[in-house]
Amino acid sequence: RHTSAVCGVGLTAERCSELDLPQMVVPRDNNEALGTAFTVSVDLGEGTTTGISAADRARTLRALADPARNALPAAALLTAFVGTGSSFLAFAVLAAQRGLHSAQYPQKSFYFLGGLTEATETLAVLVAMCIWPAYFAPLAWGFAALCAITWVSRIAAGWRLLGEPAPGPEATHE
Repeated sequence: RHTSAVCGVGLTAERCSELDLPQMVVPRDNNEALGTAFTVSVDLGEGTTTGISAADRARTLRALADPARNALPAAALLTAFVGTGSSFLAFAVLAAQRGLHSAQYPQKSFYFLGGLTEATETLAVLVAMCIWPAYFAPLAWGFAALCAITWVSRIAAGWRLLGEPAPGPEATHE
């Protein structure tokens, strides 16, 4: 037997009202363990076929996501991810080319330069965005600002450490 699964999407109460999506169960009768307010299932009617394919589901999710409100914060968030990763990798490559090793992180195979927006902070923000989708925009802007601070600190550290003449292979920096 062939079957399909339902994709769950986090939407604010305001967005559900805009889309006229009623709850499956009225709040006082909701026996779901976490009290999740499930709405009726939907498919995007226009531009889709059965609604089951990945492409059809993606079109439906994009329509539900409210791009008018979230596009600019999402673009800032993507830029923040790219900038943070690029600054991290660029510094690591340049440090490796100069033979620098970090005494602060000796177990790392490359020169590790930390920042405010490393793995734990990134995951925490992504989880917060899933738990509180209504706060996506302020969380995205806030995280992008922290990433900008990380970029500036990495550029300053790079300028300080890499602005010197290339050291010999035995030199290390802390």
